[in-house]
Amino acid sequence: MTVITKRPSMGSTKPTVESQRSDAEVVDEILERVSEAQRLVGHQDYFVELMQILANTLQVDHAMVAEVLPNQNTATTKALVSYGKPVTNITYELKGSPCEQVLDRQSCAFSEHVCEQFPDDEILQQIKAESYLGVPMFDQAGFKLGLIALLHGEPRDFSPFVQRIVAIIATLAGAELAQSHSYKALKESRRRLETLIDNLPGVAYRCKNDEFWTMEFISSGVESLTGYTPQQLLDNRELSWLDLIYPPDRSIVDASVEVSNEQHKPFQLSYRIIRKDGQVRWVWEQGQAVYGHDQSVSHLEGFITDITERQEQKDKITKVAFTDTLTGLPNRAALLDHLKYNTNDESERLEAMYVAIIDVVGFRDINDDWGIHVGDLVLRQIADRLCESTRANEYCARLSADEFVLVVHDDANQESIEHVLQRIMNTVNKPIRADSVEVQVALRAGVVHTSMIATPNELLQCASTALHQAKTSARQVCVYSQELAAQLQKHRHKTERFLRALAKRQLTIYFQPQIDLATHELIGAEVLCRWFDDELGMVPPDQFIAIAAEQGVLDELGEQVMSQACDYLRQWQESYSQVVKISVNLAVQQLDSEELVAKLVQLRGELPEQLITLEITESALMTDPQQAMGVIRELRESGFKFAVDDFGTGYSSLAYLQSFSVDILKIDMSFVHKMIDDESSSAIVSTIIAMAETLGMSTIAEGVETQAQADALLKAGCTSAQGYLFARPMPAEEFAEKWLSHLNNS
Repeated sequence: MTVITKRPSMGSTKPTVESQRSDAEVVDEILERVSEAQRLVGHQDYFVELMQILANTLQVDHAMVAEVLPNQNTATTKALVSYGKPVTNITYELKGSPCEQVLDRQSCAFSEHVCEQFPDDEILQQIKAESYLGVPMFDQAGFKLGLIALLHGEPRDFSPFVQRIVAIIATLAGAELAQSHSYKALKESRRRLETLIDNLPGVAYRCKNDEFWTMEFISSGVESLTGYTPQQLLDNRELSWLDLIYPPDRSIVDASVEVSNEQHKPFQLSYRIIRKDGQVRWVWEQGQAVYGHDQSVSHLEGFITDITERQEQKDKITKVAFTDTLTGLPNRAALLDHLKYNTNDESERLEAMYVAIIDVVGFRDINDDWGIHVGDLVLRQIADRLCESTRANEYCARLSADEFVLVVHDDANQESIEHVLQRIMNTVNKPIRADSVEVQVALRAGVVHTSMIATPNELLQCASTALHQAKTSARQVCVYSQELAAQLQKHRHKTERFLRALAKRQLTIYFQPQIDLATHELIGAEVLCRWFDDELGMVPPDQFIAIAAEQGVLDELGEQVMSQACDYLRQWQESYSQVVKISVNLAVQQLDSEELVAKLVQLRGELPEQLITLEITESALMTDPQQAMGVIRELRESGFKFAVDDFGTGYSSLAYLQSFSVDILKIDMSFVHKMIDDESSSAIVSTIIAMAETLGMSTIAEGVETQAQADALLKAGCTSAQGYLFARPMPAEEFAEKWLSHLNNS
């Protein structure tokens, strides 16, 4: 501790300030010197200057300004003046010192014997202080920051006037210390923010809302993202951010940001940029507008991150989801997306185009005569020929097994649809060499124009009706007409009868057993709805379920199915000691009902929760994942288990699958049927099983028809299955007699 402990030789002792000068003179001198000291605000010398002013003007031996450290037990001087000269700052303990009392009350003054009163204060003892005055310093919130202390080697009566002077200086010093704290806190906050921004895997920015997006701030991560340094982009010194945006994306980016700004909403968008090395990268940007005094958008602030790998993976998944694996053509989902894209936003009607469903004449005979392998080769070559023969305004997709779809946009000055189809058929209707077999192929088509139809599904339905007419009339091409509209009349008639049957609760349910592949024991059953009509006979489920969806009565249909299933479970509980779990299908439209959870819980009643599993298709889940996630969460909390039906045919991500918290994945029958002969299908089945095991889910294979399929599934790790190999769907009474009775007697 460097403190001058001996008063320098100064001749005779000067009289005190009070006896020498008037208060006004002292105040004038202090104000003048304090005014001059303001030039030092923001510097350490400011505190030294204030202490020298006090020491010299009030003629005391020592003056110090001290800051209380965060631990509240010690203080460190910001300035220490001894006998008029600044000395090295010190840190000292507050306990046992008069400074401790200053911090406990407003001020503290000792006119004499201060050393005797504080014998443990080493500083007092060292400088042999006789008198002491301490005044606390506060910030604007009233928090004590520290104190100013005057120490003198002789008795000294610190008058109220002196104390007021010191209090004034304490206010100035306290304000400077508080400002210093604020500056340090701001500096530290900025350092942390800069560290955070610089270490984030992306770019934070602030730019002007001008045509170039002129950068005013951009974080150092921009160099990793673009290859350019922040200095090259700031103020467009070498190039602007607009220059980096992939030219075809610039208008999209500009329009998206403009729309969000007009709606006063944050914007999110993905687009491509060109790096310094020429690479094209995908980025995701989230930002928002900053408004000026005139409420116009002056700046944009946001964050940009590289999503190239994620985008590439998404593109791959999208390609798989929208591409037919056999032919490489767009699949049904892609076709519907294409038709939806070509729907007029205002009229909600399809743009002018022809849609033709094309099938291969006698394709089943090709499979039967030469095998599925040859049939697949034929389909691939037909797809190749279709692609070769289509033109810019034509779009080709594979609809189903041997059915393709050709969409011809009805542009002016184009050839007629009959000529288009004839041109394509002339190319395709030639012998195909497949696996040393020469196969003669021929096409036929059913055509419809969008002027007669409102929706994509109706369009395909009408084209299918025209194709059926082509088949029955042995014609190559049949165009949908009013005569064929009679088919729709039959459909309407069927719809009316279905709605009547639904209202009278005339639909019944069947049960298809689910079997443990290892023990061959019954483990459950899927509930399937059936409709027998006195006039129409047994109507296939896909037909009346489609009608229910069209008419918006899937809620009612689902409620009736659940009600019947629960009634049978109650009957079987009374008749059998053992009953099995059942699974009931949910349609995506049912998820829209706010009363779904309450209805299902009410229908289940007192039945054990573990008896009922709800099934929903993967594609239905992905219609609105967020909504589905919420409904599933409520149903699971109410005791229901969940299975994803037809898994592998939709477009769900692993992240969504985890979020849905399902219990069972049902492997779609299309993969099961082909897994023995098709490596791709076999790999998909194995992947689904492995994924389910990883996520703690079980698997059930659908549509098992052969023992070879069952053996392969068991070997791959799938433990449960259903299908014609074990049993077809059957009425409840037959199921109870054949399966439940056996289960309870075994």
